Amino acid sequence: MHIKSAVALVAALAFAIGVVTLASADTNGSSDDNGGKVFKVFEHEDQTDSVDVGRSGPSLGDEFVFSSVILRREGGAQIGTDGGVCTFVRFEQSNGTATAHCVATVSLEGGQITLQGLSTFSLTATTNPPFDVAITGGTGAYAGAGGHVHIEEVSESDSILTFHLQRGEDD
Repeated sequence: MHIKSAVALVAALAFAIGVVTLASADTNGSSDDNGGKVFKVFEHEDQTDSVDVGRSGPSLGDEFVFSSVILRREGGAQIGTDGGVCTFVRFEQSNGTATAHCVATVSLEGGQITLQGLSTFSLTATTNPPFDVAITGGTGAYAGAGGHVHIEEVSESDSILTFHLQRGEDD
């Protein structure tokens, strides 16, 4: 993605943190080799705003706030929403990257799933390579959840998320 301001950079991270699927997968998903649940969803970012702190332009502490609709598949039925905030914590002019710490919550019919992670993005590329963030917990059907979400950017406002859910030791 072409990043010319903190807003554009944070938008890239936010849509990547968003959630969703290219196929008609549902949140019942399939099991992985470790007994966890795997499912994909398609996310379309629809509301964003940024907070420019410190000096004008991209700088440490700048934030991006976002919310998205979660769809069963691209153009499919809405199955949830998400929202979060990303805070920029590092800029590397020497290699043209920026790193943000993001916290987001995905709300689905059966409960909520919380996500958190550091992600590094190119300041010049059109899209970024896929990356993973941690699943830090959940509510309802997702209580005690752990694991990770694999995020693949497909456009400036859309992402595919593949959830690899693992239950906590007490579940």
